[in-house]
Amino acid sequence: MAIDGEPKDGDFVRYIETLSRTGGSPGQVPPRQGRAPRRGRRDTSQAGAPGAAAPGSATAEPAAAPPTLAARTGQRRIALGLTIAGLFALWHAVRMLATALDRDALDIDSLIPVAFLAVCAFMLFKGGSRLRSAQKSPPLPSLPPLSTLPGGKKRQA
Repeated sequence: MAIDGEPKDGDFVRYIETLSRTGGSPGQVPPRQGRAPRRGRRDTSQAGAPGAAAPGSATAEPAAAPPTLAARTGQRRIALGLTIAGLFALWHAVRMLATALDRDALDIDSLIPVAFLAVCAFMLFKGGSRLRSAQKSPPLPSLPPLSTLPGGKKRQA
């Protein structure tokens, strides 16, 4: 159960980052921000208005915010899950291949599931590596210095 101003979903990392960016303090309710319009819908009131922004112009779309630490942690967990699932698929493919090679007659019907599992394992590994590499590309945003320490400017030096 959330206390006043705290996140209802329990994402305290994003809550603290939002507070530090806006200059708020814990317990303070941040001002409500308007939602961006959906891409699939058109605003018919501005369709014929002169000076309206074109759909491809820079003023039509706001800049994407950098991912928060909570989002990066979620991506890291998903990447770990994909890698573990890829390992299981690869292990099962190798085990099925060894079983197929132990038989006297090598049949193509026994190699099709092996190829399918190998392709699935490759895709899972590739997805996990893409998520891990996406975390490294955008640098973390710089945060303002922590000003809630007691002692004021003497402690910051």
